[in-house]
Amino acid sequence: MKILKIFSLFLILMILSCSHTTQSIYVVLTDVPEIPSITILPANNTAEERYFSNEVEAYITNLGVKTISQPMYREVDVNKQFEETPKNQRHFLFPGFDRWAKYFVLDNTTADYVVFTYMQTRQVKLIKKENKQVLSSFVLNSISKESPEIIIEKVLISAGILTRSN
Repeated sequence: MKILKIFSLFLILMILSCSHTTQSIYVVLTDVPEIPSITILPANNTAEERYFSNEVEAYITNLGVKTISQPMYREVDVNKQFEETPKNQRHFLFPGFDRWAKYFVLDNTTADYVVFTYMQTRQVKLIKKENKQVLSSFVLNSISKESPEIIIEKVLISAGILTRSN
């Protein structure tokens, strides 16, 4: 009976200690413009990715950070590049080949920082556009004891983009 009580207590403690996890987030501090601006880009142009990107954009905008609209997708015909590539290298350079490639061009935004969002993993990357340096990469997951808004706020404060007076 005593072993059962100890095991029950141990099991309860394990469940309580696992219910909330803390995520360590590392941020690189660099020179920050006087009024920094951010654009948020989804990993690709699917509805789900755009939804998650819009969610992150809302968190950042609600914090008072200047946000710039996304640059337009650029659509390029890669068929010529495909045809000019030796056949034995095509599967490495063009996996799942599609004639048209769509992508964002980072240089087409006036924002100082770019936030990339990845819906499936709920990963967020903060990148300084000027030198393409990754300043922070973190996950907005549901098991964290902090809300996504708080996590994003801490990252932006740590990077010097957001101050308490914003």
